[in-house]
Amino acid sequence: MKEKVWAANLKPETMPLQMSLPSSIAFLKMVNKMATLWLLCFYFSFSYAETFYRYLNSYGDCGGQPMIVDVNAIYSLKADAQPGTATQSSLAGCEMVFRSKQEDARLCLIQDGPLNTIDDPNAELKIADGYGDKLSTIITLKYSPSKWHKREYCTTSQFITVNLHRININVPIAISKLHIDLKIVNIESRHRKIYMQEHYCSGDYDLDNSIVRVYNKFPSAEVMVGDSTCGVNLKKRSDEGTRICLVYTPPNRLHPDYEWLFAVSNQSYSLYEKNVLYKLEWNDTRINTRHTWCASNQTSQVMLIFKRHNSSQTEPPEALGFYFADFAGTEDELLELVKNDEPSTSSDVDLHVVVAIIVVTSLAIAVILVVVMYKKNMFRNVCHSDYVPTHNPVNNC
Repeated sequence: MKEKVWAANLKPETMPLQMSLPSSIAFLKMVNKMATLWLLCFYFSFSYAETFYRYLNSYGDCGGQPMIVDVNAIYSLKADAQPGTATQSSLAGCEMVFRSKQEDARLCLIQDGPLNTIDDPNAELKIADGYGDKLSTIITLKYSPSKWHKREYCTTSQFITVNLHRININVPIAISKLHIDLKIVNIESRHRKIYMQEHYCSGDYDLDNSIVRVYNKFPSAEVMVGDSTCGVNLKKRSDEGTRICLVYTPPNRLHPDYEWLFAVSNQSYSLYEKNVLYKLEWNDTRINTRHTWCASNQTSQVMLIFKRHNSSQTEPPEALGFYFADFAGTEDELLELVKNDEPSTSSDVDLHVVVAIIVVTSLAIAVILVVVMYKKNMFRNVCHSDYVPTHNPVNNC
């Protein structure tokens, strides 16, 4: 009898195995925090490199306030918002201004595809370093064969000004005849690349709190077989607080018999031993080992030299890679920074896809847990809502 009284007087909040209201709320908060954390990871993984497209025939893009370029932004500048159509621009002209987010940072103008051209004799594109009355022209593109043969230009100011105008103001621009594909990034962006071939060769590239990736060949190039030498100049600020450093990454998909030499020299195109600061060849024992190297603090300019020897083996793109930086820390610190910065090469699956799968799976598990716990809790409440003797064999609660 005492047993029945005990069961009948049992309060809901003290029933055995029942989740109390505060516990349920705490559990839901935990699930919510977990979901929020994964969503943030999902968001930042996608926003790490955000590309913004701007068009020279767009009323929305032309004019207005300067566009802010931070280290994670890539502004892709194109001519026509509707390529493939015989459109004409009704704009008398177009001006865009880009500004680095940091006041002490600069911008870089990049041409990483086919050389830009203009096939309309009435159009002229000017791109300048600066803003307002303080402009220094970088490019003036007119009717073909006018071309800009450089791959990158980094400003001395905080601004890049783009201006497209009609030579004859009464004649519209045939925007489809402008073949423009340029990028504007912050000089501290992790998305700057140098390829040791063609128009990249003999160019000047600046380091200013930067990490620049250097590859053997760019993806769209024809298969290369034969002997050729390419050199690019790499510069840093003359202050002695930083050093020009590299991190070598082992080759990917490069045939072991393909003969090449990569060197860092303090003289233009010189491979004399007295001028070579760093050298790595195809048959070097370090070829399969990630490693670092730094010049002295006093070295503010070097030439990177890539020499392809006569070989019957073809050269795949982006098979051989280095990271170059002007760095104030130790070589081990730079190595750790690059490891954290570089994308995974263990799989061809895009990192964003992997993150998306993890996020969706985690959220699904969280929802299932909530449903299971909720149903379990409701079942227990029904079982204990009425008096049931604890010795009753049909009581399955």
